[in-house]
Amino acid sequence: MDSSRPDDFPFPVPIVSAIVERKCRKTTELLMQVRWKPKNDPVYSGAFEIPAGGIELGESVYEALKREVFEETGLA
Repeated sequence: MDSSRPDDFPFPVPIVSAIVERKCRKTTELLMQVRWKPKNDPVYSGAFEIPAGGIELGESVYEALKREVFEETGLA
């Protein structure tokens, strides 16, 4: 089974995603990242995205959100 293709999952996989913003002077900035996985996901590699990822077994939504934001941005 190729886990990189959503059609191969036998059940829905719950995910979390975060919109991280900060006020800077008189503007609001949003944190975006560039997806760069050319071997695993060539179609969307190079696209902008927000931090996101799967919820691990036994993990709460809030724990998963904090973990994903930290893993992908370094922000605590």
